[in-house]
Amino acid sequence: MKIAAGAAKGLEYLHDKADPPMIYKDFKSSNILLDDGFHPKLSDFRLAKLEPTGDKSHVSTRVIRNRPHGEQNLVAW
Repeated sequence: MKIAAGAAKGLEYLHDKADPPMIYKDFKSSNILLDDGFHPKLSDFRLAKLEPTGDKSHVSTRVIRNRPHGEQNLVAW
């Protein structure tokens, strides 16, 4: 349950607290990585999209790119 609750907090962070907010579109168990203390980290942002902000009403079609090969895309909250 600790892992599931932590992953949910990560999604909440991306959707409600990140600047700019993101829509994480590839939520699955293989994209939840665990550190030494079994704290979850979300990874793989290839399908993530920026949420509309201000007076904008549509989701950006721009894809958020991964970092260079070998680096992990991780979000800690």
